Amino acid sequence: MPPTPVKITELRVAHLPDHPPCDDDHVVTRSGPPGLRLVLMRATKSGRDGVELRSTVSPAEAASLGLPSDRLFREAIDQSLGASDMAVEPMWEDQVKGLWVVAGDSTVTALFYRLKRFPRLLGEHGSFVALADKHTMVFFRIDAAESLDSGPVVAACSALAESEELSTDFPIWWTDGSVYEAIEFIADPDGDGSFMSPGPLFSKVADRLQTR
Repeated sequence: MPPTPVKITELRVAHLPDHPPCDDDHVVTRSGPPGLRLVLMRATKSGRDGVELRSTVSPAEAASLGLPSDRLFREAIDQSLGASDMAVEPMWEDQVKGLWVVAGDSTVTALFYRLKRFPRLLGEHGSFVALADKHTMVFFRIDAAESLDSGPVVAACSALAESEELSTDFPIWWTDGSVYEAIEFIADPDGDGSFMSPGPLFSKVADRLQTR
């Protein structure tokens, strides 16, 4: 029996690490935040319980829809957010202002591309965002110079990793809702942990806030 043709309403997105590289002969991808690839997925309903089953979309399947790839990804991103049963909750609200956790399924990372629709997650000067795992994102709003430290995001991800047995290796970015810049950490030569090494975009934000 030939495979069922993919429908545009079935499109979803997910993310994969940039390394190892994706096989573009078999999957449809585009660049995501630094270190990630955005992957076009297809969701079909399980006949037994109605759960979405997801599989990658091949280049031939995407071409059969007769639409530009940008349009396919736009539709897939919006449909992913619509299908994701995500929860947006403050974390450590009595200790830290502006720290949020977003949890759902693997489609929750479509939020990367529609962040401006969720203003409570985006500070006046952007936000730190971390991918605690493929189902969980952590945001820390930057509204003042006191928010320039990514420590709360690192602490939140570490706490989630410990309580939910997640990986302790999580990427962190700064974003203004449109552009993402990776936040690197460099080991302290004196052996006292590590320190943040910001990129040029975040450095401009920090300089502007610190000279007010």
